[in-house]
Amino acid sequence: MGLSRQTLYRRLRSEGVTFETVLNELRRSLTVDYVRNGRIPVSEVARLLGYSESAAFSRAFKRWTGVTPRVARDSRPKK
Repeated sequence: MGLSRQTLYRRLRSEGVTFETVLNELRRSLTVDYVRNGRIPVSEVARLLGYSESAAFSRAFKRWTGVTPRVARDSRPKK
């Protein structure tokens, strides 16, 4: 991005958000897309998004969506 870490944090703060907020929103968005898509195993989605354990990923997914990754994947429309 061509910015120092401090400059990025300062610009985010001026917008009223934190880096952690942006990161969490990005993770949430990617998570829902990846799980509902169904092409990548849930354990791989967890790893790709920086979760050290699948259990932590599953808890975060349930917090964001109200259902577990398995339920979300099983309830997606069949092609």
